[in-house]
Amino acid sequence: MKKHRLTLFLVIIGCILAGILMFMLRGNIDKGEVFSIGFDKTGIVASIFAYLILNIIIKLKYNKGIIFFIFFTLFYIYIILVIQVTQFPIYSTESLRENIGTVALGKGINLIPFKASLHLPSIYNIVMFVPFGFLYPFIWKNSIKKVTLHGFAFSFIIEITQLIISIIVGYPLRVTDINDLIFNTFGAIIGFALFLAIRKFMNLVIKNKSNKILVYLYQR
Repeated sequence: MKKHRLTLFLVIIGCILAGILMFMLRGNIDKGEVFSIGFDKTGIVASIFAYLILNIIIKLKYNKGIIFFIFFTLFYIYIILVIQVTQFPIYSTESLRENIGTVALGKGINLIPFKASLHLPSIYNIVMFVPFGFLYPFIWKNSIKKVTLHGFAFSFIIEITQLIISIIVGYPLRVTDINDLIFNTFGAIIGFALFLAIRKFMNLVIKNKSNKILVYLYQR
C-alpha cells in the first residue's frame, strides 16, 4: 500500500467514525434531550482497540522495529489527547439551543487572520502542535514542507470538526478560527526544528555512529 493510499484509508476511517458520532448527536437533539458526551471509558477502549488494530496492520504490512513502535505509540497518545482536548466534552441543552441557536453560529467562526493581538490561547495553540512536528519525523521520513502541510491538514480537520459539531448541536460550542490554523501550523514547524536540533546534538554526542537510535534518526 502506497503512502497516499494509507493516508486515504485513515481519512476514510476518520470520516466513518465522525459520521457515527454525528448520527448519535443528531438522534439526541431530535429528541430534545439534554446530553453531554465526554471522552469516557468508551472513548478510551475505542482508542486502545484502534491502536492495536493499527499496530497489527503496520507490523504485518511493513514489519517495523521496536524503535518505530515506541515513537508511533507516543505519537498516537498525543493525537488522542489532542482530540480529547479539542473536541470533548460535547454538550447541549434545550435552553442553549433556544437562546443561542443557529443564529449565533456565524459568531463562532473567524476567517480574519490576526484579528486580535497575540494572547494566551494563541500560545496554547502553538505549544499544542510542537509535539506533532517533533514526533511526526520519528515515524515517517519528512521535510519541513511535509510537516508544515500535514500539521496544517491536522489542524484544519480539528477546526472543521468543531464547526460541524456546533452545527449539529445547534449553537457555537467552540470557535472555528483561522488563527488556530496559523498558530497550530507554526507550532508544528517549531517541533520539526526541535527534532532537527536534537538529531544534530545526538550526532555530536554519540561516538558510536552505528548506534541504532542514531541510525534510525538519520533514516528519517
